[in-house]
Amino acid sequence: MGFFLDDKAALTEKPPQQGRRTAARAAKADPNAVGCDVCPLKKHWADIDTPKMPISGNLKDPDVLIIGEAPGEWEDRKGVAFVGDSGKLLRETLPARAAQRCAFQNVVRCRPQNNRTPTAAEAHACSIHLRADIDHLPSVRAILGLGGVPLDNLVPELPPKSTITIVHGIKMPIAIGERVLWFFPTLHPSAVLRSQGKFGEGRLMPSFRSDLRHFFRDLDIFGKPTIRKFNPEDVIIVRTEEEAYGYIDKMRHPIAIDFETACDIKGVAPKPYMIGARLLIASMSDGETTIAFAVDHPEQHNDWAIDVILHVVFKSSWIAHNLVYELTWVI
Repeated sequence: MGFFLDDKAALTEKPPQQGRRTAARAAKADPNAVGCDVCPLKKHWADIDTPKMPISGNLKDPDVLIIGEAPGEWEDRKGVAFVGDSGKLLRETLPARAAQRCAFQNVVRCRPQNNRTPTAAEAHACSIHLRADIDHLPSVRAILGLGGVPLDNLVPELPPKSTITIVHGIKMPIAIGERVLWFFPTLHPSAVLRSQGKFGEGRLMPSFRSDLRHFFRDLDIFGKPTIRKFNPEDVIIVRTEEEAYGYIDKMRHPIAIDFETACDIKGVAPKPYMIGARLLIASMSDGETTIAFAVDHPEQHNDWAIDVILHVVFKSSWIAHNLVYELTWVI
């Protein structure tokens, strides 16, 4: 998903990876279809011990809400989040006294059959309860998301292939109702457990431990999270080289860059060496001013566009959603 597309255009132009696409579609299908009455898990209430598992932990003044996927077998039996093997690993790995500042909940409050991963429809149905939990905890400033399910359902606008193994350890602002909170994704402790062998702690444990340590070490110096509301109508369509440089010279650094591409090979991210690959549009923004101009678009071709892009890339400090992808097109 590009920096400069609205949700509808982005989903049409570059479908995100399966889990996040499904979560986004579940939310867009009927935003009002939430709650237990529309949740597929309701029909299994008789088979579990703790339907609608309540939030647990520090419920007085927590500043962190730790969110997992769904209750497991031991959580369902005891009616408390994160008390099974994964929960024990989490609590043992948390820095000293960190648990005292945390509340614990899951994206889905009812245990799915056989401890399977909750579906996007189940997560969407339960989102009303998660939002209510957050509303009742005004002291919460940050969410620690465990695994891909919180990432997919709380941050569906991330670009394609932004899996938990890639973005873990990177904080980002998210909107929950009327509030903006920090979201910090990390690996799910169950995945960490699965990576362990007979000898040693496994390949994922160092990353998991490091994420938790850095999150709680830096939490008190996190700034206020903000989300810029971007209106596609504010994009300035540039039609001449002089006009492009005029805006770029006034931009603050770093400059965000985004490319829209196409090629004759369907279902892949176009690379410049692929058959029929074209760089259609380039967009640039400093957060205040956003410009877009055609490069090799079917309706317009600008001979100067590549020179402008290379000027910004090699003369300015810049950022992009997928740096490797953008560099592939310009180097």
